[in-house]
Amino acid sequence: MQFKQVQKGQHLIDQYDVRNYTFFLKKGFFKTESVNSDCGSSFMSFLCPEMVFPLRGMDTDRSYYYTATALTDAEVVYIPRSLFDKLRYSNHQFSLKITKQMDDVIAETETFLQRTSNSSAKGKIEQALRSINEQFGADDNLKDGRQIPFPITIKELSYFCGVNRKTTSLVIRELVRAEKISYTDKYLFFPDFTFET
Repeated sequence: MQFKQVQKGQHLIDQYDVRNYTFFLKKGFFKTESVNSDCGSSFMSFLCPEMVFPLRGMDTDRSYYYTATALTDAEVVYIPRSLFDKLRYSNHQFSLKITKQMDDVIAETETFLQRTSNSSAKGKIEQALRSINEQFGADDNLKDGRQIPFPITIKELSYFCGVNRKTTSLVIRELVRAEKISYTDKYLFFPDFTFET
């Protein structure tokens, strides 16, 4: 195993590169983004500390399915794929931890899809913000809400929500005016407020 420091904005892996390593995010945050054949973003997600990645295609993919970009300065541990596979197959406890993480990711994704699939554009954005707040919101030393510990641009948020950038920007401004969120320097802050389901 080896450690690597990754600076904010740096790509750790690129989509379609040969999948030689598996990573454990020790500290910091990443966004993952896969691009479809016409170079439009097809999927975006976020990674937080103590996550192993990539999980998708552990047994089948020969290349990385997405690009992982550091949203903050980060530290990762990486191991050759062959060693990771040996650990998975020979260490029952390790395999259970990986399965648990995969189950958590599937549950979060299903919840997100259930919340946003029948919503209006505004509803999709509100439910995406709710999911981000639930997954990543930190209330460390904050008396009146939760801060998302990494920056999110309007463009990234629009990809994540599946809504165009203009609409996303309008809804964010509306939520800020209504004091349901604060959005400053690309950082989201959620006062004691819960979006309706």
